[in-house]
Amino acid sequence: MRLTDEEIEKFRHSVDAFRAAMDIRSGMNIRVAKRVTIILRVGVASFAIVAIIMALLIYTLTTQMQSMIDVVQTMNRNFTSMSKNVETMEKSVATMRDNMGVMPNIVQQVQAMDGYEKGMYASMQSIEQDMAVLKGQMGAMRQDVNVMSQTFFLMDHAVQGLDGNVNRMSRPARLFNWMSPFQ
Repeated sequence: MRLTDEEIEKFRHSVDAFRAAMDIRSGMNIRVAKRVTIILRVGVASFAIVAIIMALLIYTLTTQMQSMIDVVQTMNRNFTSMSKNVETMEKSVATMRDNMGVMPNIVQQVQAMDGYEKGMYASMQSIEQDMAVLKGQMGAMRQDVNVMSQTFFLMDHAVQGLDGNVNRMSRPARLFNWMSPFQ
C-alpha cells in the first residue's frame, strides 16, 4: 500500500497538528506544573511561617507560664478574699434585717412620744400661765410685805415711844415696889 502524495501531505499535516497539539499540551502541562510548584512553594512557605509562629507561641507560653501561674494564684487569692467579704456582707445584711425588725415598734413608740410631747407642751403652757399668775401674786405679796415692813417700822417707833411712856408711867409703881416688903 502505497500512499499518495496527497495522503502523505495530509499525514504530515496531521502529524504536525498532532505535534502542535502535543506542544500546546506540553506547554499547558509546564504552566500547570509551574503554577502547582508556585502554589506548593507558597503553601510550604506558609506552613513554615505557621510552624515558626506556633513555635514562638509555644516558646512564649512556656516562658510566660510562671507569670501566668502567679497571676492566676493572685486572682485565686483575691477571689477567696472577695468571697469572704461577700460572706461578711451577707452576715451584716442579715444582722441589719434582724435589727430592722424592731423598727415598727420604734416608729410606734416615737409616734406615742409625739403624742406625749404634745400633752407635755400643753402642760408646759398651763404651767407657764400658772407661773405668770404666781408671779403677779408674788408681786402683790412683795408690795404687801413692803407695806408691812413700813408698818412695822412705824410701829417700832411707836413701841419705842410707848416704852418711854410706860417707863414714865411706871415710876410711881416702882416706888411702891421699893416699899413693898415682899421683895
